[in-house]
Amino acid sequence: MTDHDPELIDCHSHILASVDDGPAAIDEAIEMLRIAVDDGIRLIVATPHADAQSDYGAFKRAHTRVVEAASELRIEIMLGAEILVSPSIPTLLVQGSLPTLNGSRFPLIEFDFSIAPPSVETILFDFQMAGLRPVIAHVERYAYVQRSPAIVREWPRRGAILQVNAGSLRGEFGVAAMDVAWELATSAWPVIVASDAHNRRQRSPRLRATYELVARRCGHDRAGALFESLPGAIVRNESIVGIGDPTVEPVDRGRRTNPRRWWHRVLGR
Repeated sequence: MTDHDPELIDCHSHILASVDDGPAAIDEAIEMLRIAVDDGIRLIVATPHADAQSDYGAFKRAHTRVVEAASELRIEIMLGAEILVSPSIPTLLVQGSLPTLNGSRFPLIEFDFSIAPPSVETILFDFQMAGLRPVIAHVERYAYVQRSPAIVREWPRRGAILQVNAGSLRGEFGVAAMDVAWELATSAWPVIVASDAHNRRQRSPRLRATYELVARRCGHDRAGALFESLPGAIVRNESIVGIGDPTVEPVDRGRRTNPRRWWHRVLGR
C-alpha cells in the first residue's frame, strides 16, 4: 500500500450484463462491481461496445438494471460506451444517439486493432468540429502503434486523450503493448488508465496494484493524474488544462479534408 489512498476512477469497463462480451448475467456483473469496490474503485463507467447501429436504449436499460442491483455497494456507476469509429459517429454523439462518458464532451472511441485509419488527424478534426474531445481506448494495443509509437504524438495536439489499459502496464498483453503503455504513462500527455474489465477473472476491474506500480515509477502526482484527477475531470465534464494536457492546436478550417475520405479509403471506395 502507498501512503496516499487513492479514490480510483475507472472510465472503461464492460460491466453491463448481456449487452456485449462482458458479463452474461447480472449476478456476474455484481461480482465484478464487488471486486471493483474491494480494490478501491469508487466510480466506474460502464462502456459497452458500440458502433453506429447500436441501440442506446438497450444500454440505458442495462445500466438501470445494474445500478438497481448494486444499490448497496459503495460505488457510483455511470454510463458511456466504447464506440468503434466511423464517419457518422460525431454526428450521432451530438444528436444524443450514442453516449459519451457520463454525458460529457468526452466520448470513448476505438479504432480497428490491426488496420490504421488512413487519416487519424481528419477523424480527430471532425470530433473537434463537433465540440468533442475523444478518449482513444487502449492506444497501446493497436498493432500499428506498437510498430511506430511516434504516430500518437499528434493525437493529443488534436484534442485526444489517450487511454491505457492497466493490464498492459503489468505486461498482460505482451511486451510490445507494455513498452508503449509505459512510454505513454511516463509522458506529459493527457493519459488515463482504466481496467477495460470484461469478467471476474483474467480481465477484472482492478486498478490499485497498477496505481501503486505507476506511483513508484512516476511519482504520486503523475499516478494521481492518470487514475484520479484526469478521469474525474472527464466524467464531470470539466477542463483538463493543467492535468497533463498540451495546448490543443486551433482548427485550420482552410486545410479541412472531406470527413468521409479516410473511411472511403478503408472500404476501397
